[in-house]
Amino acid sequence: MFGPDDFEMQIQEEIPGVRTEPSIPPAQDEQYGDFIVKYGQNIWRDYENRPDSEFLPVNEMFGILYVPLNEIGPLEINSYSYASFPKCYTFMDVDALNASGIIGLHNHPYLKLQGEGTAVAVIDSGIDYRNPVFRSGDVSRIAYIWDQTIPGNEDERVPYGKVFTREDINRALQSENPLEIVPSLDTVGHGTAVAGLAAGNFVPAENFSGAAPKASIIVVKLKEAKSYLREFYQYPPQAQVFQENDIMLGVSFAVKAAREMGMPVSVCLGLGSSQGAHIGDCMLPSFLSSYFTIPTISFTVSKPFFFIYASIPLITFKVTAGSWKFAVPTDTALAPASRNSIASSAQEMPPIPMIGILTACAT
Repeated sequence: MFGPDDFEMQIQEEIPGVRTEPSIPPAQDEQYGDFIVKYGQNIWRDYENRPDSEFLPVNEMFGILYVPLNEIGPLEINSYSYASFPKCYTFMDVDALNASGIIGLHNHPYLKLQGEGTAVAVIDSGIDYRNPVFRSGDVSRIAYIWDQTIPGNEDERVPYGKVFTREDINRALQSENPLEIVPSLDTVGHGTAVAGLAAGNFVPAENFSGAAPKASIIVVKLKEAKSYLREFYQYPPQAQVFQENDIMLGVSFAVKAAREMGMPVSVCLGLGSSQGAHIGDCMLPSFLSSYFTIPTISFTVSKPFFFIYASIPLITFKVTAGSWKFAVPTDTALAPASRNSIASSAQEMPPIPMIGILTACAT
């Protein structure tokens, strides 16, 4: 018969399979490997019924499979589809806005494009939301910040990290210690620079303006790549690299957020990679291509970003009032000195008034 001591012992023992510590989502857990899969592939079916694996849909075509590293053994390219390994992306150069010629669009007597009624999404290292260049008076122009680096998955809107809304940001800006309310920082500065160039306010004293100074801003702060991928690709520990699947999830979040806001969105990716086959069929370029039929979504990407010039001889860019095609030869490359819109290389100009431009900056 059990005595009081035995009863107390049983209460103190942990129940098998139940964690007493806050759970870490697989996306942030260094003990999990990430695989990018298309729904037509079968790699995830071997793991879908295992309680320690998790499948996370990204959109209607792509998903991410998280599997404990101790179950998959050493990573070898001939053991899995190379495309399923998340590629690693890093920061690209950021040049002065006037090199892009965008100020001419602001001053054009018929266009006067300043982004009003639209959203600009920046998938990068975060943003300094306290900078006045992202405010309209006392109100922040930043609609959302998804910080993937904040531990945990308590926010139901995202699978990991935490989302801060415009209301959260405005409360933070009015407080004495903003970081107590919105503890999200851009410790690198690259994301803030990209957001400033894309959607910063007009600052007459510095003769500066972002491309869309009246647009709402959506920010995704990417978490850095896991250690096992750094070792696999032989990146040094201090290298600032980001996983392909986290970028895909960031894009998906931005598109959904803009849809909820009822706005068209231009997604800015100031990142690049030299990995992959360089023919435009890697997972991230294919994922972005799945949005090309949606007229309210456009992408601004850096070069190298290997779906731009490699495998799509006729590139279709979508804008808010319709779509048109720019015929760009596969061997076309933008001169580093010009960094102009890809429209400058176009052989076919649109028959409708141009109300949006998808740019590509060379490095």
